[in-house]
Amino acid sequence: MRSFGGWVFRAGLLVLVAGLARPVAAQSSALLVEEIAAVVDKRPVLLSELELDARLFRARERGVSFFAGTVSQSELSEALERTLDRWVVCLEAERLQLFEPVPGELVAAVDALRRRWGVAALDDALNVSGFQSQDLEAFLKREVRAQRYLEGRFRLASRPRDAELQVWKAEHAAAAVPGAPVQDWAELRNMLGAQRFARLTRDFVSDLRRRVPVQRLHDFRAPGRGPPNVGEVRAVPEEAP
Repeated sequence: MRSFGGWVFRAGLLVLVAGLARPVAAQSSALLVEEIAAVVDKRPVLLSELELDARLFRARERGVSFFAGTVSQSELSEALERTLDRWVVCLEAERLQLFEPVPGELVAAVDALRRRWGVAALDDALNVSGFQSQDLEAFLKREVRAQRYLEGRFRLASRPRDAELQVWKAEHAAAAVPGAPVQDWAELRNMLGAQRFARLTRDFVSDLRRRVPVQRLHDFRAPGRGPPNVGEVRAVPEEAP
């Protein structure tokens, strides 16, 4: 019986054979095999998935002009944690056969980015970084499904009751700035609801992470080993039988 490392090596090669290796610069005919950064319950997490997550996160925070450029090891490390969270939620939704995104939802998610950044700007950002629209759609499909599952499970439970709003106002009355207007009830309800939703979903995802088997194959915090260079073929070596 071959080891898990051997399976990962073969899986990396299958990614290349299946045509999922992303083309590199136009002047080179080399192909970059997709490195597997982690495995979540037998599902490979590809390095390119982490790179796309890191770029989208950066662009959402700072603007589409920050989509391009070098992705640091710390950004990839943070992207890995977000991706693992997203994957365990999607696997739970898949297990329960819930919240499979419909095509219209994916179109809406892509259109939202295009409206925010502009069609040409988004397309240019993807092309310059070596991604295609299919990569973005696959990413958004997982993101939409995970978010829909969490919303469906916890949004109603996170909504504060009127009595809780009264208690909060009473507890914070002494700390209010003199002369400041009383906080709007709807605003307060949204704020407290968002805080509870974040807490509930964080605890739920942490519990899923403890229950779902995760194999990390790349430590982005370790010094001296960056992501593959252009044209480099890298995979986890196959161990002896």
